[in-house]
Amino acid sequence: MCYDISFHSSLESISSYLPEVEYFSSLPLSFESVFHIQGHAYLQHPVIINEDGKLKMVPFEWGVVAGYMNTLEKIRKMRPLMLNARSEKLMEKSSYWNKIIGSRCLVPMNGFFEHQDVPGIKNKVPYHIRIKGEKLLFVAGLYAYAPHPETGEAIGTFCVLTRAANALMQKIHNHGPNKGRMPLILDYTMIRNWLNPNLTGAEIQAILDFEMPPARMEAWPVKQIRGKSKPNDASILERMRYDGLEAVCDE
Repeated sequence: MCYDISFHSSLESISSYLPEVEYFSSLPLSFESVFHIQGHAYLQHPVIINEDGKLKMVPFEWGVVAGYMNTLEKIRKMRPLMLNARSEKLMEKSSYWNKIIGSRCLVPMNGFFEHQDVPGIKNKVPYHIRIKGEKLLFVAGLYAYAPHPETGEAIGTFCVLTRAANALMQKIHNHGPNKGRMPLILDYTMIRNWLNPNLTGAEIQAILDFEMPPARMEAWPVKQIRGKSKPNDASILERMRYDGLEAVCDE
């Protein structure tokens, strides 16, 4: 699943893909140099929404807080399960995600991290994955507003959509109960359409069915990204060598 991402470009770099985006004035500059963002920290991240016919970048917290999470205890218990949403669930009428299917967003990032289980290597090997030749990629997401159970303040939160892995990601995400998944990375021709409030169910499904071709992606092993005192700078993206590790794609 997608729990670790990287966003270290300037916010202005989004304009090269979506020049019409309006910037929310309270977006802090710290968004410009975050090389590793861990989902379970529930931090704010810039996402793009369609509000009143305009594309706006807003700071929402990663990890949806649904309206039924009306106590702090419920939020603590349920929110870890709300970082990602399976794209296959969106069209199921009984799913919570179907209830907020009209609240679609784009989650910009430079790339994301995933781990590979390799026989003979003690710890799972982390990879950084991105789109070849591109500064950014855009992942489909959903968002929700929910009042804080103590303050009543409306908090904007979002989740990242995932889908079945392509051939590259099947090699990397090869372990655990949720193996064989990857973020729903959108083709650049789709990003505006995902935010179109007038999409039909069939048009939404067509976007959900999109699989980013492996040939357009690149991945390389990096050093361990989790644990205490891990640096959060460009060094986290440096290529690492692991004995016995075979390349997953052409270098």
